[in-house]
Amino acid sequence: MDIRLRRNYWIIILIIVSISSTLYFFGDEMIIPYTTDSGYVTKMTRFNIENNVDLFSENMIHEIDVDMDWDDYESLLKTYEETGEKDYFKTDITIDGVTVEDVGIRLKGQLTLQTTFQGSNQMDSMQLPFLVKFDEYVDGQCYQGITELCIRIGSSYALLEEPLALYTHSISGAVVPEWAYASVKISELDPAYYVICENIDESYLINYFDDYEGVLYKAGNSVTFAYKGEDQTEYMEDFEQKTKKNEEDFAPFIAFLKFIDESSDDEFEEQLGDWVDIDALITMMAVNDLVENSDSFSGMNSNYYLYYDQRTEKFLILAWDMNLAFGAMMGQGDMQRGGAFGNMDDRGNNTGIPPGDMQEMNMENMINFTPTEGMNMNASMMQQDNKSKFTPPDGDFGNLTRPERMSEIGDMPDMGDMAGGNFPGEMQGYGNLGEGVERGEMNSQNSAENALKDRFFANENFSALYKERYEEIANGIYCNDLLLEKLDLIAETFTEYNSEYSIMDQETYDSEVEDMRNYIEEKQAENCDD
Repeated sequence: MDIRLRRNYWIIILIIVSISSTLYFFGDEMIIPYTTDSGYVTKMTRFNIENNVDLFSENMIHEIDVDMDWDDYESLLKTYEETGEKDYFKTDITIDGVTVEDVGIRLKGQLTLQTTFQGSNQMDSMQLPFLVKFDEYVDGQCYQGITELCIRIGSSYALLEEPLALYTHSISGAVVPEWAYASVKISELDPAYYVICENIDESYLINYFDDYEGVLYKAGNSVTFAYKGEDQTEYMEDFEQKTKKNEEDFAPFIAFLKFIDESSDDEFEEQLGDWVDIDALITMMAVNDLVENSDSFSGMNSNYYLYYDQRTEKFLILAWDMNLAFGAMMGQGDMQRGGAFGNMDDRGNNTGIPPGDMQEMNMENMINFTPTEGMNMNASMMQQDNKSKFTPPDGDFGNLTRPERMSEIGDMPDMGDMAGGNFPGEMQGYGNLGEGVERGEMNSQNSAENALKDRFFANENFSALYKERYEEIANGIYCNDLLLEKLDLIAETFTEYNSEYSIMDQETYDSEVEDMRNYIEEKQAENCDD
C-alpha cells in the first residue's frame, strides 16, 4: 500500500463513516431545481425521513402517536373555538415506530370540523381532523416523500366511504391521493380510528407529475367558475393559490374563465381541449356521479384543485375530500360518527358505541348551527326555515342516497337555493340527474351553478362523450367484484387489528360493512345486465 495512503487511511475511514451516518439518520436528499420568471435558479432540499413500513400500505392498520402537550392541545381547540383560526403547534410524531421531531399540527376541514364542534359539549375531547406538516418548523423535512399528511374523519364509524371512493377514482385512471387506515393517539386521548392520506400540495405535484413546476389553485366551497373581470382580487375569496405564490398569479386561471364566459358555442367546443384536460374532467365527474359524491365539483362545486401545467398550458381538475361519497351527504353516513359525536367516557375518549339518541339532537344542531366569528362557511348551507316532509319521486333516483336509507331521513330542511344538484322532479338538492334525464346524462339545471359544467353539458357532443365514459366506468367498477374485494380486504384488516386492540365496537363496524356491501351489490344490479 502506498505510504501516503497508509498515513491517511484513518481519514478515509472517518469520511466513509460520516457519510454512512448522515444517510442513515437523514435518509435521501432530493435536490429539485426550478426556474422563476426572472430566470433565477433556486434549489429546494428535502430531508426525507424513511421507514421500512410503507405509510400507505393498505394491508395493515398503521399506528401514529402525536406527542402533543395537553396544554397545547387545549390551546389549539380554544383558538379555533374563539376565532375560527387553525394555528399550527409544534410536536413530535411517531409513525409506525419512527419518530419525526418538530412537526407542525393543526386542525383541518370546514363543514366536518364545524359540525363536530357544534355537536359536542366536550371541546377538549372530540375526535377531530388534523393536518400534519413535516416541514413547518424544519425546512425541507418530509416523511417518505410527503410534506403534509391528512388525518381524516368521515361520515360513518367504519370510514369506508372515502377510501373506496379514492380507490374507484384510481382504478378509473384519475390521479388521487394515496390513503390508509391508522390508529391515531393525540396527546392524552385514547387511540382512535382515522383515514390518513396525502394532502395536495407541492410535494404531491412532485410525486405525481413530470412537470411539477405548474401552479396549483384550491377551490373554495360552492364556487361558480364565473368570470369577474381582470382584477385578481375578485377571485381570491373563491380560489387560493397554493404554489409559486411569489412567481405566478391568477392570470392563467382568469384567462380560462374569460374563455368560458365569452367564447361562442363553436369556439367552446373547438377550443375547450386547449384549456383543460377533457378526458380527465369527464372521468372525474363520472366517477363522482357513480359513487354519489355530491360534495364535489360534480355536485356542489366543492372539494377540488386546479393544476395549471405551464408546459402544456392546460388545466387539470383534481378531485379531493370524498368522505361524503356513496350517498353519505344525504343521510347514508352517520355524520355524527365515532369520537366526534359518539358516547365518551369522563375524559372524552371514544367508546366506539353508536351515539343513539344523540344522532337526532346533533342533526338538529347541524341544521341550526350558526358559525362563530372567523369561520368561513357558505351561508347557503345554513337554511333553517320552512321544514317540509320530503317524499322521493317514483323511478330512478339518480345521484341520491342509498334507497333503503331514504326512510331514515325524515323531516328535511327546505334547501331553497342551496348549491347542489336536484332530486329528480323535486327541489334543488344534490343529484346530477334530473327527471327525464337518463343516467349518464346531465344538463345545466341538474347540478350547482357552474359556468364550465353548464356549457359542457349544454354541448351535445360533450354530453355524448360523458355518457359514453360514464357507462364505460360503470362497467369497470360495478360489473365485477373489485369494490367488494377491496371492501373485504379493508374489513378483514380492521377486524384482525380490532380483535387485539378494541378501538371500535365490532358489531357497529360489521353493520356498516354490510350496509356498504348491499349498496355495491345494488349498484351492480343497476348498472350491469348480467
